[in-house]
Amino acid sequence: MKRFPLFNDLDDDELERLSKIVFGRKYKKNQVIFAEGEPVDSVFLIREGRVKVAHILADGREQILHILRPDDIFPHVGLFGEGPFPATAEAIQDTTVALIRNMEFESFLLDNPPLCIKLLKVMSQKLRRLQGQVKDLAMRDTHGRMASVLFQLAKEHGIPSDEGIGIDLGLTRQELAGLIGTSRETVSRVLSDFRRDKAIIIKRQQIIIADEHRLRSWIQPKA
Repeated sequence: MKRFPLFNDLDDDELERLSKIVFGRKYKKNQVIFAEGEPVDSVFLIREGRVKVAHILADGREQILHILRPDDIFPHVGLFGEGPFPATAEAIQDTTVALIRNMEFESFLLDNPPLCIKLLKVMSQKLRRLQGQVKDLAMRDTHGRMASVLFQLAKEHGIPSDEGIGIDLGLTRQELAGLIGTSRETVSRVLSDFRRDKAIIIKRQQIIIADEHRLRSWIQPKA
């Protein structure tokens, strides 16, 4: 557990106590970890893999709130509440998580006040990110939203190469549409525009940011 940044300040005795309340669990690609509406009973930490957290809108479309990576903790909303999960979490790669039941985690946090502060900081960072997404949806056109999302994905999941920064999450066009609040067809058109501008390279489901300056030029507020 010490590999998780949240717990790297714990001493050996605290880590030993923590290890007694942690369960390991594996999920295959496309397997649901928890569904929107189910009761919140656990906190999850990603050891390996990637997880998307999404909300289903009234019209049936999927709105993706987060793409999570190793060391991330979730859910971010309603973590210790008694209500339901506000969104669905699904593995987008084969994923291994550490799971802690809420009641046991709350008891552990009460005995470790500095850990509470670290957890609050993590949650506030995620909240700021979500607020930024809402701002992008309101203030940018589809090209701007897509470019902004690609930069964010590159920052959090990107792999540098000779061609640029690769985003190899296996996201479908529909999932990219869910990140920026548009249709799959619009995403395909926008990515084609970026490719013609030589801002990106597309290799199957991998997107490579080949020219950051060109891609950033598409991030403009709505007219």
